Amino acid sequence: MALFRRRRGQQGLRFTLPQRSREVCPLSSRATPQPKKMRRYIPDIITGDLDSLRSDVGDYYKAHGVLLRRDGDQNSTDLQKSIGSVKASEATSSPKGIILLGGLSGRLDQTMHTLSALHRLRKERSQLFVVTDESVAWVLDKVCM
Repeated sequence: MALFRRRRGQQGLRFTLPQRSREVCPLSSRATPQPKKMRRYIPDIITGDLDSLRSDVGDYYKAHGVLLRRDGDQNSTDLQKSIGSVKASEATSSPKGIILLGGLSGRLDQTMHTLSALHRLRKERSQLFVVTDESVAWVLDKVCM
């Protein structure tokens, strides 16, 4: 499951992949609801197969006007679904910067997938970053010396 949000006055979209950081996004079925933290992070859209979204958490976000977009496609990851949602929301405007929150820790296959997505999108986006508690990653196409 992934979510993204547009901050008022910002040009880019941010979306979060809730893996380890329950502090940032208490949507996981393993997290205990934290109302104060949930109010701080109200996304525009929550998308993915939503298999780990608890019904009470989904109800909370629906009550706050968040669109829950279930995508049952098992041939794409939640990251791919989220990027597709971002692209669809930009159909009438130019591409925006994306900051992925999470996706560089935990399972190696998920980390490699996140880095692969960065590499694939580097020609489409001038601002594309992955941010975790420990790291910031982006692709450098040219080396300046």
